[in-house]
Amino acid sequence: KINFFIKQIHMLSYIRKIYEYYNSSSKKEKHQITINNNSYDISEYNHPGGSIILDAINNDATNIFYSIHPKYVWDLIEKPSFKKKYQISSQEGSSQQIFNDDFYLECKQYLQNYKIQWEQKYGIYLDTLIVSLWTSSWLILTVISYLTMLHYHGNFLPSIMLGIIWSMGIFNTMHPSMHGGLFNRCTPIKLVLDNTYTIFSGSAVPRWIDNHNFQHHGNTNTEYDPDKHTTPFLRLHPLQPKKWWYRYQSIYFPILACINTLTNQLKHLKYVLNKKGNKKGNMRPTRLYNYYFSLCLWIILAYLIPIYKLGFPQCIPPCFIFQMTGSFWATYNIVINHIFEGVYTYTNNIGKSFAQRQVLSSCNHSTGSMIATYLTGGLNHQIEHHLFPSLPIHHYPLISKDIERICKKHKIKYNSKNIVSLLISVHATLKLYGTCEPNSGLPDLGDYNHLMDT
Repeated sequence: KINFFIKQIHMLSYIRKIYEYYNSSSKKEKHQITINNNSYDISEYNHPGGSIILDAINNDATNIFYSIHPKYVWDLIEKPSFKKKYQISSQEGSSQQIFNDDFYLECKQYLQNYKIQWEQKYGIYLDTLIVSLWTSSWLILTVISYLTMLHYHGNFLPSIMLGIIWSMGIFNTMHPSMHGGLFNRCTPIKLVLDNTYTIFSGSAVPRWIDNHNFQHHGNTNTEYDPDKHTTPFLRLHPLQPKKWWYRYQSIYFPILACINTLTNQLKHLKYVLNKKGNKKGNMRPTRLYNYYFSLCLWIILAYLIPIYKLGFPQCIPPCFIFQMTGSFWATYNIVINHIFEGVYTYTNNIGKSFAQRQVLSSCNHSTGSMIATYLTGGLNHQIEHHLFPSLPIHHYPLISKDIERICKKHKIKYNSKNIVSLLISVHATLKLYGTCEPNSGLPDLGDYNHLMDT
């Protein structure tokens, strides 16, 4: 027993030395981020929001900064004392997008007042309790669904339920966590939640941060939105070149949705290997090591354990059924929010209101429903998510009516449909995109600037 405890002490000492080494090494490097053409050295900055700021190292964090922070933080980085301490360079000009238009300023002020009233009414710990119960319930469901699938020897229904629960588990854990909505000040828990994306799907967190947090949210529904360039078999933006097979994309889209996760596993691994050595924050060692470790867990859970428990080739059907079901469920959960009849698509984002573009290019479904919010990870409130991506998702149904009211005040269309109507609208829009010309008069192709407060 004494030898055992001595070995544990040596192990803890070894782990501590590794931590101190990497901690000291990271402090030697200059951590630089760019906001509105101004570069800041954040190496010595104690970020109140935790380690999420490190994802923005050597990147333009303008869109993320303005969308997740309240107005008083916008003002903070403009103070001479802050600039003197952290700003290292500045370029002429301003951001390509407009953030301080009347609409977004009112939205930001509303949210700040809402948070104050919430804390005054319920205290400062209720949010943490709700987030903890909400997140842990989905983690428990993922474990139960996996064990159930194995217990019933990979039968059809348990395999389908596993796919659905794992995909929704991702949207209730990884998605809000990587936007800064869960446990920001507790890095170990946040890393676990971030990496459920890999553990439950085999996809890469570093690629998600780049493509989703920076590119998609910064270029929503423009031709630079990576979500519009997912596969050569889909035309998701009118300015993309026409191909003869696009006219059938509304028919074969469900098939592509089923194989999305399967193809992502190799595509995302290729992305990480090609970007290795990149100095951006999403490719820092911590992110890479966590991705590789989580990918190993995914291989064990998705392939090795089923082979061991069910045998080969009996394991093949349940492995593919749960992955294809999860892929189908996740793809539709994402796609329906930005592809619908009347959606605004843009050539670029230059000189346009960030917030108004987020609203006009998004559509809610089951608006105000807490149950739908729980089942979709908050993506049924896509408008609120794009306006306030770091807000814990249980608040979305609570603020949706007020956001709709503010939109109406500023004469901005607040898109909301029931789930059946939205699904029908998605396939109608896929059919339209498959055959339309770039100058066919779709929203914003000549009909957007007059809506802006520029």
